[in-house]
Amino acid sequence: HSKNDALNVLSKTHVSCSPGLKNCDGRLMCEVWKHRILTQDEAMKFRHGYWDEALGAISDSGLKRYLLERYGDGE
Repeated sequence: HSKNDALNVLSKTHVSCSPGLKNCDGRLMCEVWKHRILTQDEAMKFRHGYWDEALGAISDSGLKRYLLERYGDGE
């Protein structure tokens, strides 16, 4: 979820067991993944996003209503 900073933003706790990532404290996990973990070839193919932001691309349908009811709209 786009508003879940506890998982989206790396903290000292997240990187405590990864010495190579200690200087990534406070950065977005998806950006660290793309630029520090993946090879250059893999990074060119990597696209990240959040499910709650993708809901806008789903037409107003039963699926969209179900997802909003089950998971909320993030507000």
